[in-house]
Amino acid sequence: MKYVTPKEASQLLGVSISSLRRWESDGKIKSIRTRANASYF
Repeated sequence: MKYVTPKEASQLLGVSISSLRRWESDGKIKSIRTRANASYF
């Protein structure tokens, strides 16, 4: 599985980064967090 940054994901999906964050909090999409708390989708 390939993970992408929020910026890359927003460009691929044609939505804003805020939409991705909202979808993440709503449980619609999953992300992983690094030790530095960076998220990848």
